[in-house]
Parts: sequence; structure tokens; C-alpha cells
Amino acid sequence: MVFDKIAFLRKHLQYEEDHMEYEPKELQEMTAAAKEVFKEEKMLIRIKAPIKIFGDIHGQYRDMHQIFATAGRPDKTHYLFLGDYVDRGPHQLETICCLLAWKICYPYQFHMLRGNHETRNINRNYGFWDDLHQRFEVNEAIMLWNEFNALFDWMPVAALINNQILCMHGGVGPTLNSLDQITQIHRPLSDISKYPVAQDLLWADPCLGLSGFTRNTLRGVSYFFGEDVVNDVCKKLNLKLIVRAHQMMPNGHGFFCRRKLVTIFSAPNYYFPDQINMAAIMTLQANLAAGFTLFNPTKNFEEGENEFRQLFNENASTGWGYASRKNLKEPSAMDASTSMTRTC
Repeated sequence: MVFDKIAFLRKHLQYEEDHMEYEPKELQEMTAAAKEVFKEEKMLIRIKAPIKIFGDIHGQYRDMHQIFATAGRPDKTHYLFLGDYVDRGPHQLETICCLLAWKICYPYQFHMLRGNHETRNINRNYGFWDDLHQRFEVNEAIMLWNEFNALFDWMPVAALINNQILCMHGGVGPTLNSLDQITQIHRPLSDISKYPVAQDLLWADPCLGLSGFTRNTLRGVSYFFGEDVVNDVCKKLNLKLIVRAHQMMPNGHGFFCRRKLVTIFSAPNYYFPDQINMAAIMTLQANLAAGFTLFNPTKNFEEGENEFRQLFNENASTGWGYASRKNLKEPSAMDASTSMTRTC
């Protein structure tokens, strides 16, 4: 049976539905089709503006559809997603299936990077496996979990927009000296730790008040990096901006290093019931002028806009979005209720 990609996409365009019924064979065919699409791409994809950029989604299917309703459907707009599609949220399978359906149908205008949750050791423990296990027989769940992760092994880990803006899920590490290092990462990449450059692209975090690098004690993997590192990387790689996700921002986005780095987070009211956050997407015009659209959590599927446009030269609050140097030696002081770096 040939996978019907159009029919699979259409079933995800019924906005009133937030729970889908899937057949294991259907998902197996879909992941196989998506894998072939990703195999045609490099680990560093080169794309052109104009484009809209999403941060973490984490299974928040309703919120994702509300953002599409406001920002434009992916068949009419170019999109780049920075990873973390699964784990945490209430509709993880629907979210990843919807995004992969768009990718299969529109591979040249819908772009998806790998996040740290698109790895086996993370999505086995933070929700995706549980979602599959609850919905399918054990042998089917195991098969599908393996199929999805085999697909994730082929996803690119970075994107370069107009040769000037480097995008990834996490950040940069001490071993990144050229863009060729990213392109040369071998796929399928099942063990991220074998490639420190890839591991840092998925895991690293900026840190206020830090000079250089220090071990990321809050995550237990990769590094924190300071503003001097951002300046050095931008100079070395001839970049104007670094765009990443991986950390919750109270306003959906936050600047670092005098606006040479920006963090985008696209899951509103993410995970912490006592800390309200907005979602944001970033819009890059053809001339690389940038703006941000902010979203409150979705209450229904009405397609009314809830939009707050921010100019690029306006700074956003980073009060509890980034780790700071003074807290690095006291991880117990940044528990799960206050630390963004440990949970995204």
C-alpha cells in the first residue's frame, strides 16, 4: 500500500479534533516516508528568508494549531522548527504526526530540526514512550517508538538562513570552529555523544555573567556558554545572529549578548502550573528584518488573532529565562519550579 500523504495531512486539519486515532501500519508508513525526505537533506540545511521560526512545541497540539491559524498555514508560509516536538505535553503523537505530514507534503518550505527530546534516552523517560504505550499494544508501541527514533536519527541539527543566521535547538560548544563540522556529522546519528558538536547544538545553554564555557551542571550534559563565546562564534562563522530554543522564556522570546542571540519558545503555559509564559514565533523578512508574534494559551479553535508584534530592537525580559553565573554552583537553589534549563 502506498502511503497517502494528502489524506494523512487532511485528517490533522480538523481543528476541533485534538485526539487522533492511528493505525500502527499507518504510522509505520508515515515515518518511512518522512525518513526518506530527511535523507535528502544535510545535517546543516541552508534556507532563505522570508521564514517564520518556531521554538519548542512539546506536544501542545491545540496551541500549535492556534499559531498556524494566526501566522499562516504551512502550505502558504515557509517555516523552520527548532526541535522538541514530543514529551511533556498532552498530545505528543498528534503534534509530531501533524508536523511530519506537513514536512512530507511540503519538504522545501517546511523545515524541522532535531531537538534534545528527539533522542531515545530522553523521550523514553519524559512522555513520548508513555503516550505510545498507552495507545497501542506493547509490541506495537515498541515498534513505533523505534520507528520514530530511527526517523529522528536522520533529522538535521542546524539551519543557516541567508548565510548569516545560524539556528539550532540548544547552542554552541567549544569544539565548533566551522560550519563544515556540522555538515560532516555522519547519519543516522543514534548516539549524539559521539559528536560533541551535535551534542552541544542540541543541549548547550547561554549563561548570564559567564565568560567562556563551563559544564552544564543543571542538565548534566554539554556546556553553558557566555556572551564572549557568542561574539567569537559570530565573528568566526561570519554570522549576524544565532537563533535557538531549548529554554522557556516568560514572553516567548529573550535576547542575549546585545541581541546577537535570541531564544524562541512556542509552548505557552509550559509544564509549570504556577508560572505563566507566553509563546512566540519569530518572523524574518527577506531583508532579515525580524519581528515576534506572541500568543496566549489556546482556549478554543476560533481563528481570531491574539497577536502582539514586537520590534527587533526592543529587548525582552530575561529575568528567569536564562541561568546566571552566580547560580551555577548552587543547582539546588534552581529546582524544577524555577529552572528552565533543566526541563525543556
